[in-house]
Amino acid sequence: MLHCENVRPDLSAYLDRELPRWKMQLIRWHLYQCPRCSHEMALLQQTDEILHWLPVRAVESDLAHRILQRAEAENRKGVPIWKHSTSTVTRFRYLLRQKALASAFAICLLIGLGITLTQSVMKPKPAAEPEVRVVQVDLIQEQPARGYILY
Repeated sequence: MLHCENVRPDLSAYLDRELPRWKMQLIRWHLYQCPRCSHEMALLQQTDEILHWLPVRAVESDLAHRILQRAEAENRKGVPIWKHSTSTVTRFRYLLRQKALASAFAICLLIGLGITLTQSVMKPKPAAEPEVRVVQVDLIQEQPARGYILY
């Protein structure tokens, strides 16, 4: 016996009679027993009938080409440019260009780091400010007096 999760993906193919005979019989038996899948099959049949009544429009001659181009553009999103081209030379040039840019960035980074380190090592240390001390000295004279000497 089939389960609903196994039958539902095949209902459209069942409706269009695209399945092998043995599978058509299994699905027919399941639809006979399962009200949910029978209801979904009825909805698919109604949709199919409505679509058959719609007028058929002429398709532009380049529609398939435009669809394929758009699909290809969508597939390329997130794919590196060098993978788009089939030419080995183009891929090689792209990779060389990317390596050259990465190398130039690394060189600039190293030069900047070297300049920064050199400036911090060779930078003269600021001279220490002279130390000022205030000392109290008692002067011995006929009259005792107090004074301050700065050195």
